[in-house]
Amino acid sequence: MTSKYTNTVADGVSAVSNFKEGSIAKLEAEKARYYAMAAATSASISQALAPYTATLQQLHTSTTVVIQQVLDPKVSIRTFCEKRWVVFSSSATGAKTIVWTQALGMFGLESLCSVNKIVVVSPYYKATVDQGASTLCAVQASSLYGFTKRYPYPLLAPILDPAYNSLAASPHLAQAVSFWTPRSAAVVA
Repeated sequence: MTSKYTNTVADGVSAVSNFKEGSIAKLEAEKARYYAMAAATSASISQALAPYTATLQQLHTSTTVVIQQVLDPKVSIRTFCEKRWVVFSSSATGAKTIVWTQALGMFGLESLCSVNKIVVVSPYYKATVDQGASTLCAVQASSLYGFTKRYPYPLLAPILDPAYNSLAASPHLAQAVSFWTPRSAAVVA
């Protein structure tokens, strides 16, 4: 009886082994066939898309530039304003308004420069600016300023420092300070 079962088990193991070897061979053949089909498909697609590659690259580049402009607030605001200006200035009403406001603007600028020439040479203006500077120095020497610089400032520095640096680097602020700096009468004339 044992030999009958031994032959059956041996036959079963042999059958499983033969099935496994046959399955692995079939899987290897299918894998090779799949890789060949994938390579042929990839080559076919590449060949079909070759005429469009340059166009797609140009489209990608121009789309990237447009997206960067849209995402940059300074560029998008400037673009929006330039487009609105073209529309406004090309209309008849816009052209009349531009002529009228240029005259008004020139009158205002001349008036401001005249006032500036009178104010910046005034000894009262110089005294007021000097008093403001000395008050600022006194505030910076106070214990409250020292406390604020020591404790709350480090918490606010990530917000305040970039704002201060941007303001300090502004050419418009430098021009305004230069325009309103007290002068002697000989320099202004």
